[in-house]
Amino acid sequence: MKSPETIREYMAQHVDVESELLQLHDLLLKNHLKGEIKDGEPVYKIDDKIILGFRAFKNNIQIWFENDFDDQEFLQLSNHDLEIYRPLNFDKHQALDEELILSRLHLILN
Repeated sequence: MKSPETIREYMAQHVDVESELLQLHDLLLKNHLKGEIKDGEPVYKIDDKIILGFRAFKNNIQIWFENDFDDQEFLQLSNHDLEIYRPLNFDKHQALDEELILSRLHLILN
């Protein structure tokens, strides 16, 4: 499969979950994130800092959250803080939990 140059091309390559990807993309744009393709996958930034990205598979979507901790800082995170950065997975027929996605986003940004 050819590496996509735009997020729309990426979504078009994943027709099984394309509508869910479009919903997620629109949600992120409404919350002032800017999307681009990096290393063949969509990432979303604020002020040129990657905040999150997603991966599409045949039957699910995974949303991952970027952290910029060094190893020592990461080891000092509490379980609650680690939970914030844990990837979210949504099955093909499962509705995207926009409230959960936005709550994670706001926790990371604040």
